[in-house]
Amino acid sequence: MGRALRHGRGASYALGAALLAAALGFGVGRLLGRAFVAERVRGRLARLDGWFARQSVLGVVTVRLLPVGGFGLISYGYGTTGARLRPFLIGSVLASVPSAFGYAAMGAAVASPGDINWLAIAPAGLGLVASTIIVTKWRRSRRAARAATTEPVPASA
Repeated sequence: MGRALRHGRGASYALGAALLAAALGFGVGRLLGRAFVAERVRGRLARLDGWFARQSVLGVVTVRLLPVGGFGLISYGYGTTGARLRPFLIGSVLASVPSAFGYAAMGAAVASPGDINWLAIAPAGLGLVASTIIVTKWRRSRRAARAATTEPVPASA
């Protein structure tokens, strides 16, 4: 029980740090980059900016779990979009839960090296499963889109 509480305390510190880092990164991106981006966004980028503005917590969690960039870079990037702060922060914290518990478990393993803690590998496993599901869905949607745009070639007589 004591170890579980230590993991919980360590994870709560990590989540607090993630929330603070997300808020600061978003704020810097909004302050320094939103006006610049809003003036110059056209075409596909405007649609992407609209997507970020429409997405809620689930959209943020999805982007956070994809291996597209570091935590700070995603926070700055979100700040330059039309995304709202509250869903961004909630999604950032939710997406940080697996790594926060992983960091806490690794910290506990360093503090007591004789104990093997399987919680330390759980976030990596969850990330692998989530990435596999997302990539599989993406590939299926691309195939379906290609199949829909490909017209059958008529047979010559």
